[in-house]
Amino acid sequence: LASAANSITASFSAAKNMMVYFSHGTLSAAVNLDLTFNNDSAANYAYRYSQDNAAWTTAINSTFFGANAFSASQSASSTGIFIINNPNNAHKIINITGIVSLGAGTAPKSWESMGAWATSTQITSLKIVGESSATMAAGTSIYVYGSND
Repeated sequence: LASAANSITASFSAAKNMMVYFSHGTLSAAVNLDLTFNNDSAANYAYRYSQDNAAWTTAINSTFFGANAFSASQSASSTGIFIINNPNNAHKIINITGIVSLGAGTAPKSWESMGAWATSTQITSLKIVGESSATMAAGTSIYVYGSND
């Protein structure tokens, strides 16, 4: 992002069979970040997540995939790696691992999430949005690497 914004989007000219997605940035508030594919806001997402190795929580028939790998306070730095299996004519499988650094005097927070996007449409774009209008700082970035193997 060139300047702070509530969302960040990546689009691809061709769908990939396997993608690895990576993003990082700080937030204007400690809120959740939501991930959607191809501008789909229907209840096509199901996922499980755990923060700091706590009990797993399940979300089904959701209108987004919880991408909380980046949830942090304003001064925190965070990084997440998204691995997305994007086969043609099948549900998409997503695995997220994230870490939030709160400084040298505090243990980092971890986030794990896994789930599916229940559609056979191949992913050609993804979008991350900060809940409650929170903004991601300038410099937040997305890198998408794909393979057709």
